[in-house]
Amino acid sequence: MNHYATQTYPGPNHKVNEDAAGNLAASGFWVVADGMGGHVAGDVASALVCETMLADAKSGVLMRDTVARAHAAVIDVSTRDVAKAGMGSTVVAVQITKNQAEVVWVGDSRCYLWRAGTLEAVTKDHSLVQHLLNTGQISEAEAASHPERHVITQTLGVGEPEADAVQLSLQRDDWLLLCTDGLNDVLTHTEIGAVLAEAPDLEHAANHLVELVKERKGRDDVTVTLVHYNPQTSKPWIPVLVGVGLGLLGFAIAIWTDAI
Repeated sequence: MNHYATQTYPGPNHKVNEDAAGNLAASGFWVVADGMGGHVAGDVASALVCETMLADAKSGVLMRDTVARAHAAVIDVSTRDVAKAGMGSTVVAVQITKNQAEVVWVGDSRCYLWRAGTLEAVTKDHSLVQHLLNTGQISEAEAASHPERHVITQTLGVGEPEADAVQLSLQRDDWLLLCTDGLNDVLTHTEIGAVLAEAPDLEHAANHLVELVKERKGRDDVTVTLVHYNPQTSKPWIPVLVGVGLGLLGFAIAIWTDAI
C-alpha cells in the first residue's frame, strides 16, 4: 500500500487558500493545483481542476484527457459566471500503476522524485524563466532571482494549454513530491532534499517543509503532497501452505474412504 501525506498553508496576505489537493489513494492517483493568485476566483479554479480530475480518474479517463477536461471545466464556469472570468490554475498529477508512474502537468506546479538520498526534478515548469533556461539565455543562478520568474506560459482555463507528461519506473521506497510553487520559491532544491533526508516519515517531511516556508515568511500559498511507493509483495509461503493443506486433506479423505 502506498502511504501519503499532504500539508497546505495559505499565504499570510491571502484571505483564502488558492491551492487545492486531492487523491484516490486506493487507485494510486494524486493531484495538486494552484489557482492563479493574480486572477479572480483562483481557489474556485484549483478546486474545480482537482474535482474534475478525481472524478475522471475514478472513471478510468486517460491522464492527458482528464487534464484537457479540467481545462474545459474551468473555461465553462468562467464563461457562465462573469465574476469568475479569467480564473485559471496550474496542475500536477501522478497515477501509479504497478511499478509505473505517469506524471502530467500544466504550469509551474512540480513533481520531484526522492530516491536513495537524491532529489530529482521530474517536471519542467511552463514558465518564461524555464524557456530562457532551455534556450541558454540565462543560467540556473540567474533563474533563481529573475524578476519574471513567476510568469507562467501555460495555465488551465486560459488559452490552449498542452499538458506535458513523463513515465517513471519506480523502485521500492521511492518518494514522489508534488508541490505548488509556494514551496520551491522559498526553498532551494538542496534545502528540500535536506528536509527529506532528515525526516523519519512522510508526515514529518511534509510538516517540516511547510513550517520552513512559514518561518521564512513565504508570501504565496504552499501545498505539498508526498507519496511513498511501497508495493505489496506476495508471500511465497502461502501457496506452499495451501498446497500442503490440500495434500493432507486428500490423504485424510483417502484413508477415510479405505476405512469404510
